[in-house]
Amino acid sequence: MDRTTSGSEHPSAFSKRRSSGPGFEGLMAAKRSSDPSSQARRNSLHDQKPQAGFFGQMWNK
Repeated sequence: MDRTTSGSEHPSAFSKRRSSGPGFEGLMAAKRSSDPSSQARRNSLHDQKPQAGFFGQMWNK
């Protein structure tokens, strides 16, 4: 198909690309919930993280 002749069929086919942000809001809310129990769980997991070893301490001071 020639784009110049069939441009009236789908005027938005070549327009600005739409954002996928609204489509993934639910996924991000489930992944990073802001309720207090989820925040406490994340903090607890962070506290359980092992201390960096010799090489880890060299770069992350």
